[in-house]
Amino acid sequence: MNKQKQSCCCGDEKETAPSCGCSAEKPAEEKAECSCGGPSKEITEFRTFCTSGSLKTTVGKVDVVPSKLCITDLFGNFLVRFGINRNNHAVKTGLYAVGAPDKKSPVLVSANYKMSFDALRKELSGINAWILVIDSKGVNVWCAAGKGTFGTEELVRRIKAVKLDKLVEKRELIVPQLGAPGVEAHLVRKGSGFKVIFGPVEASDIKAFLDSGMKATEAQRTVTFGLLKRLEVTGIEFVTAMQIMLGVSLAAVVAASFTKTGFSAAAGFGIAAIFILALLIAALSATVIPAALLPVIPGRMFSVKGAIAGFVTSGIFVTLTHLSPLTASSIVLLSSALASFVFMNYTGTSTFTSLTAVRKEINISVPFMIAAAVIGFTLQIIDFVQKGAIKWN
Repeated sequence: MNKQKQSCCCGDEKETAPSCGCSAEKPAEEKAECSCGGPSKEITEFRTFCTSGSLKTTVGKVDVVPSKLCITDLFGNFLVRFGINRNNHAVKTGLYAVGAPDKKSPVLVSANYKMSFDALRKELSGINAWILVIDSKGVNVWCAAGKGTFGTEELVRRIKAVKLDKLVEKRELIVPQLGAPGVEAHLVRKGSGFKVIFGPVEASDIKAFLDSGMKATEAQRTVTFGLLKRLEVTGIEFVTAMQIMLGVSLAAVVAASFTKTGFSAAAGFGIAAIFILALLIAALSATVIPAALLPVIPGRMFSVKGAIAGFVTSGIFVTLTHLSPLTASSIVLLSSALASFVFMNYTGTSTFTSLTAVRKEINISVPFMIAAAVIGFTLQIIDFVQKGAIKWN
């Protein structure tokens, strides 16, 4: 299991706060980077809830959301794991109520990415609380904090927009710890009058955190990236690998169908079948296998870990199937390149990579991936020709 102490940011006056991973040498103005991709897009539609009501307050009606997730919530989150409806999987910004909160109830801050919001509210069963949802452009807390969309200005803006100072007595906000790189507590207090208290890393610890007087333990400050979590986030990468695999497979079948006696899709599929099976195994080598074995595969770069997984699994495959040297070499090269490329994207699911490191990795690794893919394709075409495919006259 990988563990990492995740940094909160410094306190109200930028003082040293060891329990949050801060230091006097690291000013609050310094922004952490994440490796979650390019700029976020504006959300065009929002998700609703299975059951909801409203609560009359001094600042108007506030939507009440259930702490229990329904089938629609679970199914929607499942689809997002595989990249389906990912770009609009968000809830509207603003204030929500769980249970029957009053002016003494705690206020918890969430990104408007629905999976982040759901992860928080499902842990609030039996608790009366307010949830302040800020505009993270439909991106999870950690990635949004790294990009700057889950940050100080948006938090202050949202506090004022919902008139939170007129709703609660305590001027305190519980902000998820993974959002700390984007939130400067002293500026939030200066701009809104609310004190920022960084909660635990995991939403599942929120009850214990509240019961302890909002003090997080060392374990609650530690980011873990165990086997189940690593496998949980492989869905989108697997879909990416399968899309590449299907495209390459289709091209291979078409190329192999141009036989010396004419075009034959059946003959083409027969010639390319072993190649397609190898790519399917490569898709697993690019996602599930390196994710499961992440701590034990050598190398720091994810592209290298993917290449090693692809090389080993494809090597075992060609050995067991007793393929010709040309076919075997082609499959090993293409599988290694595919696994390296796809698993490099996995950096966006880990909290111990940075955008700078990813850019460096791309610059180093991509030329090798391209070279391996070009050589692999060339060998495969030669192999198809030797098997009777490709009509040249």
